[in-house]
Amino acid sequence: DLPAISTRRPLRPLGISRLEDRRVLSVSATVAVGSDLLTITGDGDADTVNILSDGTTLQLQDENGVIIQIDGNDDILLANITNGINIDLGDGSDVLNLPVITGLSVTVVDGLGADTISLTGSDSVVGASFNGEAEVIQLEGDLNFTAGISLTGDVTLQDSTSIDTGAASS
Repeated sequence: DLPAISTRRPLRPLGISRLEDRRVLSVSATVAVGSDLLTITGDGDADTVNILSDGTTLQLQDENGVIIQIDGNDDILLANITNGINIDLGDGSDVLNLPVITGLSVTVVDGLGADTISLTGSDSVVGASFNGEAEVIQLEGDLNFTAGISLTGDVTLQDSTSIDTGAASS
């Protein structure tokens, strides 16, 4: 008799392969072709968005500092969003932190939940306008706008806050 032939392959040791991160962000940001309007949209959960600008580019981050991509990019040139920013973070108790951005109009729409907007200004930065709706609105620094400011909610002025609405005095 012939010995039995084994068709089994030798066993390899088990290993672990690292996969790419799979994070489902609850905030999206897009610029519609031809409109030059940045639209930031949230969902029904509590969202936190930090808007950062160096005067040339704009970047969005969540509460953990994770970048929220804008049309698949980590940031966008301010020159590509000349029609301003429209923000609707949806329902949930949302938090929005942003600076006054040179030459841009910003509109924030209030959804359900206890929303908070923190707007920070600098004497060297002049925005076009700011229209904000939230349960809590915190203002800090020198807020300068050429076309005015409209706030709906409980407004708190931090430290030494000044507001210039661009209106001519007589």
